[in-house]
Amino acid sequence: DGNGWHPDSLAGAHQSSACIKLHYGSLTVTDSSFHDNTWDAIWVDTWTGGVVDIRNSRFVRNGRAGFTWEVSGDIAPGDRAYLQGNTFLDNGWNPNEPFGSGGHAGIIISDGSNIEITGNTFKGNLALDQPGTRAVLMYDGPRYPQPMHHISIHDNTLNQDRIQTYNPVG
Repeated sequence: DGNGWHPDSLAGAHQSSACIKLHYGSLTVTDSSFHDNTWDAIWVDTWTGGVVDIRNSRFVRNGRAGFTWEVSGDIAPGDRAYLQGNTFLDNGWNPNEPFGSGGHAGIIISDGSNIEITGNTFKGNLALDQPGTRAVLMYDGPRYPQPMHHISIHDNTLNQDRIQTYNPVG
């Protein structure tokens, strides 16, 4: 909890901040709590080499998102993420948005594929770039040349948070 900006990003770029930032390997998280981080609780960025499996954990008051899946899930065969039974509450409060990833949410999928989001509860995750709240933001941007695919979002409780797509490249 309470992780701030990486010291190299304090000059105004605000480019690196996460409780956990993963580029390679598998990660299993169960029955854990991630709260009050300046940016993301878990940020999987340009990732390859395994499975990310997150279950029965709480993501509360993280600055941009509880979980971000960015340019991941399509590099090596078998790469994927699975999020089940988690709670995402009041994420997305930090107004710094240097990446143009379309905004804030409980979960952000940015140029990512091969992810299943099921049985989670969302409430009060701010969109900041527009009115209202957002459970999941799917951003199909210019960083990865292939369209996003194999994204399954089902059997979640949204509590008025919405699921939204954003495609700035058409």
